Parts: sequence; C-alpha cells; structure tokens
Amino acid sequence: MRRVKAQEAVGRVRWKREGRYEADGRIEACVEKAEAGSRWTTRPASGLRPWEAPAGLPSGLTRLRHGGCRSSRGPRPYWKCSFSQLRDRFRSGLIYIAVVCFAWAVYLAIFDRAGFQHWVTATFLIVVCVAMFSFTACAAQYQRFYMPTSFLCTFLICLVTLLIFSSESQVAFMTPVATLATSFQVVLLIYTVIPLPLYLCILIGVIYSILFQILNKNKLGLEESSYIKIFLHVGVHLLGVHLFILTQVRQRKTFLKVGQSLLARKDLELETQFKDHMIQSVMPKKVADELLKDASELRRPSASIDSNCRTSNATQTLNCDEQPVAIQAMPKSVPDYRKFRPFTMNLMTDVSILFADIAGFTKMSSNKSADELVNLLNDLFGRFDTLCRICGLEKISTLGDCYYCVAGCPEPCEDHACRTVEMGLEMIGELFYQDF
Repeated sequence: MRRVKAQEAVGRVRWKREGRYEADGRIEACVEKAEAGSRWTTRPASGLRPWEAPAGLPSGLTRLRHGGCRSSRGPRPYWKCSFSQLRDRFRSGLIYIAVVCFAWAVYLAIFDRAGFQHWVTATFLIVVCVAMFSFTACAAQYQRFYMPTSFLCTFLICLVTLLIFSSESQVAFMTPVATLATSFQVVLLIYTVIPLPLYLCILIGVIYSILFQILNKNKLGLEESSYIKIFLHVGVHLLGVHLFILTQVRQRKTFLKVGQSLLARKDLELETQFKDHMIQSVMPKKVADELLKDASELRRPSASIDSNCRTSNATQTLNCDEQPVAIQAMPKSVPDYRKFRPFTMNLMTDVSILFADIAGFTKMSSNKSADELVNLLNDLFGRFDTLCRICGLEKISTLGDCYYCVAGCPEPCEDHACRTVEMGLEMIGELFYQDF
C-alpha cells in the first residue's frame, strides 16, 4: 500500500522535466540581464532555477542604470507624470488673463473711458477663459485635445491684443508704455503657461512681435523708439526661452529623482525578499521570522532590556526582574556590550529524522566528471525538496550524497513516523525513476 503511495507521489512530480526544480524550494533568485545599455531585473517563475529563467521576459523592474528611465514608447511616463503640472500651469494662465481683462474693464469704467467694444472684448475673453478652465477640469478630454486648446487660446490672445493695438481709439486709454508692456505679457504667456513646443512658441512669438512692430510703427510717440522696442522684444524672447528651458529641466530633474527613488525602493524590496528567502532556505520559517524580528529589535537603540530574556522550553530562563538591579550595580564607565545575539532553543521529543544515503554512489561517481556529478546531485536533491514539501517534512541539510530531513519539527505532528517512512519510500521511487 505504501509502495503505491510512493509511486503516486513520484507520479505527481514526474511532469517536471529536468531543470524545472527549485534548488532548495524557497529561493527565487534575481537574474540580471544586460542588454543594449539597459538592465532588467527579472524573477523566474516558481519551479525554475535562477539561471534557467525564460529569456525575453523582463517581468520585473525595467530600468536603465545610467541615464534615467527609458521606454520603448518614448517620453510617455514623463508625460503622464508632468501632465497635471502642465494643466495647472495652463489654468493659472487662464485665471491671470481673466483677472487682467476684468481689471482693465474696471479701470476704464472708473475713469469713464469704457466703450461698447471694450466691454464686449473683456466679456468675450473672460467667457472664453472660463470655458477653457471648465474644459481642463475633465483631465481625459483635455489630455486628448490639449494642443488644439493651446492653439485656440494663443490665437485669441494674439488676435484681440493686435486688434486693440491697431485700433484708433487705443491711444485714448493705453499709453505707449502700457501697449509695450501688454505685448511683453502676451509673449511671456506664450512661453510660460501655454503648453506648446518650444519651436512653436518661438515661431508664434516672433510673428506676434513683427506684427506688433508693424501695427505700431506710425503711432504717436512710438516713431523714434522702434530700435529700442526691437531690442526689448528680443530680450523678452530670450527671457521666455530661458524660462521655458528652465521649467522643462526642473520638471525632468524632479521626474528623474522620483524615478530613481522608486527604483531604489524597488531594489531595496527585492534585496529584502532575497535575504528573507536566503534565510528561510537554511532554517524553518518560524525560526527565520523570529530571528528577523530579533534583528530588527537589536537595530533599534530604544530596545528594552526585557528583550534580553529569551524563554525556552529546554533551558532555565533569566529572571527579568533582577536584571535592572544587576545593571545598576555595574560601574558606569563599563559599557554594556552584548557578546552574542539572543537565540531560542526548543526541546521537541516527538520527531523522526531521516538520513538518506545513496548506495554505491562512490563507485558510480568515479565514472563521472565533476560537472556531471554536481548537476546530478543538484537535480536529485531538488526532487527530494519537492517530496519534502509534499510529505510535510523539513529539510535539514545535505552532506555529499547524504540527504537528511526531519518530521514533526518545527511544527509538531502526531504522524511524524508515518511521514518519514512515506518520504523514504518516495525517495526510493525517485531513485528508481532516475535509474540509479
């Protein structure tokens, strides 16, 4: 009957081909593959050895060690991260335009210089700004049509201001200085708050400055200062280009720092997981968790003295109430150094230990090379690890061709002897399957 169970257990694991077993059953190593200047950190699927991870599956963290983050789709990650800032800046520009229009309307109304066309122009611009502001509230639609919206806003601002500059009644309520300052505001708005590429900003700004010079060439008080205005416009354009580049550099630098911090956090998580898997591969999970917990308490400077007292089922514990008195009696000049890490010893009597040694292994190994022998033992012990998990045993270690494990430890069980016998039968069946 047990022979049949052993064959069934072997049959459950035969579907795994050679090289499809974990080296220990708990370790999932990180495989790093360098390709075309970038490095991907991948984690192989369960049951695969780290060096046999399937190629072409960068399923972990895609990153570039030197030069930031790159994507096959271009700057889409940066666009997604910076779009909210771009939209907020554009909305701030719309608010500024609406406030300026309202301020001009109030100014003209107070000094009784407002005409019908002035009210219509101010109302029209305010309504357009409110409509665009409402449209930007829908992030998905604005992200899709942000370029037409920017062109429309730029076109309306340039058109309205140029019509005001070319009007005959413009001299009545705007001085030459106010006219020049308004043109500077429009140019700076194009460079700073309207989301357009740099070449379009330069093209639109230069055309606007040329039209401004043409329309105001023969205005009263502006005939003798054309060269000065040209130099001022050139300076404003240089300032706008500088602000545009500075904004882009600052945003991309922030994006790069955030990306690097996320990559560092991901690396830290991977290293922590790798360390946990390594610890759990050499000791039971219960003991490993307790060890990691004690290590975290030791790293904290405010760890209490009670953590020094470790209870044990097999040893006599130290009285924690008497320890502070002993510490107070010590000289203050003598520092309190801990020589050993705290450890736990548990006495468990109902356990069964299995020692498995391959008969005739020495004679067989004399006919094989070192590489073949190591691969053979690695594959065989990987199969034994799988059988340990199936039978509910805990692997202890390996020594040469000797494999030993325990049942009933660290988790106690009543049928530890039966599990050990079944494990031995399944190991024999696995050896017959491997044709040893």
